[in-house]
Amino acid sequence: MPNGGYITSVILRVASLHFNTTLAAQKQPNTQTVHLSFLRRTSTGPALFTVTDTKLGRQTSTIHITLSQENRTEVVGYLTHSSPILINGPSLPTGYALTPPPLPASLPLLRTDTDPNYILSTAMPYPSFRKATLRAQFWFPRSSSWKCGQKNIHDQWTRLSTFESHGEKWDTEGLGFVCDMFPQALETLEGPSRSSPLSKSTPKEEKPFSAKYWYPTLTLALDIKKPLPTSGNEWLFVRNTNKQLKDGKMDIEIVVLDEAGEIVALSHHVALVVGTERNLGKRGGQESRI
Repeated sequence: MPNGGYITSVILRVASLHFNTTLAAQKQPNTQTVHLSFLRRTSTGPALFTVTDTKLGRQTSTIHITLSQENRTEVVGYLTHSSPILINGPSLPTGYALTPPPLPASLPLLRTDTDPNYILSTAMPYPSFRKATLRAQFWFPRSSSWKCGQKNIHDQWTRLSTFESHGEKWDTEGLGFVCDMFPQALETLEGPSRSSPLSKSTPKEEKPFSAKYWYPTLTLALDIKKPLPTSGNEWLFVRNTNKQLKDGKMDIEIVVLDEAGEIVALSHHVALVVGTERNLGKRGGQESRI
């Protein structure tokens, strides 16, 4: 099953294409908000995206997008676009800051993996099952003492794994992917293991069924506060917080900052925690249902 963040980024691209072609006259290229519901698991292969213009306005416009495969409706969502030129509202500082504050980082030292506060993780847990994690690199805090005992908080600096070879950077459409790439809550809350985020070597076991849990997203909301420049960003900072994991359902709150510490995006997920056999089973069988 393709990663939910990957699906979100593809939907962002579909919306961008729609507003830059069919709705070009609206002059509203910037995605402001996204709300997606994942009805069924998607699969690798062709997909049909159906776009409906729900509300076209002078300041903002909203569209409805449906992703379907083999006549199955799998993901539905609403996206609102706007033009920053047309929105002239007030801007005031709120005093918001991450608590506890993240550890400082030197981006030049991150590149050489010599930053005193962050360490490069060569592999997220179970990369053969969660192949999407191989598309990015992750630097995690070397010590968890900064979290003041709060196990439900996870910080990371991330960049695309193809940056050094191809110079690829994060763009606005990639924020959907960024907001779904982080240490999985249950595995990290259960305690450290050889496949913990701080692992400096790829886990020896690479069989997909060795991963115990699959985290299918039910809903994903994304609020883009600051579109990334067209040239992209090499680095993004992500904080992931879980407030409750109970009876196989969890919430995930995401804050994405740029190199200057400005908020780029906020995201909130509702996800299930189920056995991996639900993802690996064939369609049509009881084991394949969410």
